[in-house]
Amino acid sequence: MARWSLALAKAGWAALNVFSLGWSLARARAWTTGWTPVVLALAAVGKPLQSNYEHLNLTPILLALVVATAADLEARHDGRAGWWIGLATAIKGFPALLLLYLAYRGRWRACGTGLAVAAGLTLGAMLPLGPAGAVGAVHDWLRLTNQGALVTRWGTQSLQGFGVFYGWPTAAVLASGLACLALVIATLRRPMAPLGTLADIGLVTLLAVLLSPIAWLYYYTLAFPAWVATLARPVQRALWLRGLLLVAGALTSGVLTFDLYPRALGAVADANYTWGGVVLLAALVIDRRRG
Repeated sequence: MARWSLALAKAGWAALNVFSLGWSLARARAWTTGWTPVVLALAAVGKPLQSNYEHLNLTPILLALVVATAADLEARHDGRAGWWIGLATAIKGFPALLLLYLAYRGRWRACGTGLAVAAGLTLGAMLPLGPAGAVGAVHDWLRLTNQGALVTRWGTQSLQGFGVFYGWPTAAVLASGLACLALVIATLRRPMAPLGTLADIGLVTLLAVLLSPIAWLYYYTLAFPAWVATLARPVQRALWLRGLLLVAGALTSGVLTFDLYPRALGAVADANYTWGGVVLLAALVIDRRRG
């Protein structure tokens, strides 16, 4: 389409993203008793979401696929859930962590379908190139990815950003990632709470963003399911835990990046969304364990 009309292609892409977001909001409403949790969850990812449309990115499409996965898993439509997460994995590699979650939960049909769809779409895209062309394409992709990572890592909002912005050694970054992974595994071992499937999917998706080698700010749009599951839970939380969630929301929303950062917290600004993801992950783990 872009070869014929770039303007039309951009408009179509934006419309697809708007549709994906609208569908995600409508489907999320089915997990709640009103629109308030959905609206608050949307506000908690406000700037990352806006950045998607500013840069014509595809995270709203990934969001719709993640929400569809949670809905079909809850309805025991495992085959269809596998299709959604397989498609998301083929588009962006880091949703593959959800395939490991499916294996952990023993949802083997969903896991197998997801692996097959991800592999089939990835390999199928290279078939027109022929055997030699496919090998060359993989080689070029690895080379360009390595070159791009050297540049883009300076703006990454994953845990890798701690090593870039604060000079953390590789061992410290690796240890922080393993600590986050261990916390999520320990949390998943506990009995499922209300909205359990959505809460699980949101928790694992947030972890996938944090562990991704490169994560731009708009990746944090994918924190939306975790926020919905948390805000819709009918529980009374301690004041300090509500304060922790408020801090996480301020960070993941990006509101402080509009020149509102206190001077004393200037160092946090560079890795604003990484800190937001870590604080939100901690709040989710604590909330689940206390619940």
